[in-house]
Order: sequence, then structure tokens, then C-alpha cells
Amino acid sequence: MTEIRYASFTKRLLAFLIDVLIFILIHLFSWYLISASSNINQLAQNVLIYLITVLLPTFIFGSIIYTALMTSRFGGSLGKLLTGIKVTDETGNLLTVKRSIFRHTIGYTFSYTFFGLGYLAIIKDKLKQGWHDKATGSLVIVKNNIWPVGLVTLIILIAANTLITVSAIERFSKGPVKDEVLEIASAYQNEKKIEEGTPSASPVSEKTEPQSANPNINTQPQTLNYTQEDIAAWREEIAFIDQDLTSINNFKGNSSYDQQKLTRTSEILLERRSIASTIYNKMLKGLPMNASDDKSLNRYDLLTIEVQQLTKELFRNY
Repeated sequence: MTEIRYASFTKRLLAFLIDVLIFILIHLFSWYLISASSNINQLAQNVLIYLITVLLPTFIFGSIIYTALMTSRFGGSLGKLLTGIKVTDETGNLLTVKRSIFRHTIGYTFSYTFFGLGYLAIIKDKLKQGWHDKATGSLVIVKNNIWPVGLVTLIILIAANTLITVSAIERFSKGPVKDEVLEIASAYQNEKKIEEGTPSASPVSEKTEPQSANPNINTQPQTLNYTQEDIAAWREEIAFIDQDLTSINNFKGNSSYDQQKLTRTSEILLERRSIASTIYNKMLKGLPMNASDDKSLNRYDLLTIEVQQLTKELFRNY
């Protein structure tokens, strides 16, 4: 009579890691495909598709369809089969579907209790049973001594997961979506600064300095009484810049357009938006302009000229 060899904690851990890495590989490959998104809208759509078709199914049905049914049909998941171990009942037969589902749901939950002590119990138990095994009357035995195959599989899976992760990160960092995400983050930070800005506590000096020559700013001496027209003009200016940013981002990744010029145009628009937001915030709160603001407005005018020139060069043939 053949002696029954019970699978050790190490072999079962090896099988578990293989199964985990198989699931991770599926998710990482999905993210590799998502990293090729050409714009923020496509990125959002791809993430939604991933959540519906990959993440939710594997999270909800993974333990039932994969592990439970594989165990009742073949005696174990891919990890166990590649490690040469098999799940049986106390008579050596395969578990029924109902018993297998119970083992991989309620039984596993039971073993997770108290920091996974139910799994660590395998180390000391005579029959190498965890709490979930005892609860369902299952045994994990060594069917074939092929654990080196499992070890090689584990190494290959680690390498594959690492390669896909690095490739996905590199693909995303070189793609157009990264710049668009950074621009949105920058715009959000600027809005945050505007919302959190507080008036200066120091009294306003009676000495006034001339305003910038920019037509959108009242050319009267410095005063706290800005006109509603001035404030509305800068609010509209910010809205126009946001529209321009969205338009420019739609052309990123299109080989028909000079990508370096598109990137430079985005940088200029973001800087113009930052200046416009600062001026608008000051006017909205009735704060006086200073020499630094005059320099910013001069810079704003220069950037406006540069962005107009770049736009002409980018779209001269369209």
C-alpha cells in the first residue's frame, strides 16, 4: 500500500504564490493595455472597462469559478497542479463542488481569522491540515514530487510580472496622457490656491503705484475698487485658457503635429493660467497690485505673443 504523503506548508505556500501571481499577471497586463491610452477620456473609459470586465469578475467569482471548481474537478488550482499536490477528502476522493466551494469561501475565511493562524496550523499538524481543511474534512497530499516545476513557474511569473510592470510604467511615462494628467493636477492646484487665498493682514499703503499697461487691468492708480468688468475679463481669460489647453491636449500623440511644439504650447498656457489666476484672485479680493504683479503681467504679454506664434506654426497647413 502506497504511503500517503501530506503536503508541507512550504509546498502549499509555493502553490498559493503561483496562483496569486497568475491573477496579478492578468491585472498587470490589463494595466499595460490601459497605459497606451491616447488621452484622459480614453484612459477613463479603459479603466471603467477594466473594472467591469476584469477586476470585479476576478474579485467576486475568482474563489468560486477558479479555485473551487478546479479543485472539485482536478484536485487543485494551477498552483497546486504545478507543484504536484492534490486536495482530496478523507477517503482519497475529489471534493464535491458544494464541499469545495465551502472550503474556499467560509473555510478560508475561518483560517484567516486571528492573523492567519488557521494557515500556520499546517506547520505543526500531523496531517498538515489547516483550519479550513479540518472544517471541511479535506486533505492536501503529494501526488507527484514535481515541486521544482512549481518553483521554476514561480520564478517565471515573478519575471513576467516585473517586466509588464516596468513596461506599463515606461509606456505611460512616455505617452501623452501623463502630460495631460499633470496639467489637470496643476490646474487643480491653482484653483485650490485661489479658493484658499486670504487677504493680507497688513494695512494698504496710501502710496500708489501705476498699474500694468495690460488692457484688462484698470489703468487708474492702485485702488481696492476694481470694476466688475475688469474682474469678469480675467475670469473669461482663465476660461479661454482652459479651452485652449483642452484643444491642445486633443492633438497630443498625433504624429501629424510637432509634439515638442505642442508640449511647449501647453507649458505656456499653464504659466499664463497661473498668472491670470493670481491677478483674478487679487482683484476678486480687492488686493492692490505691486511691482511683482507688473512683472508677471509683462511676462503674460510675452507668453501671449509666443503662444500665438506657436499656434500659427502648428496649424499653418490646416
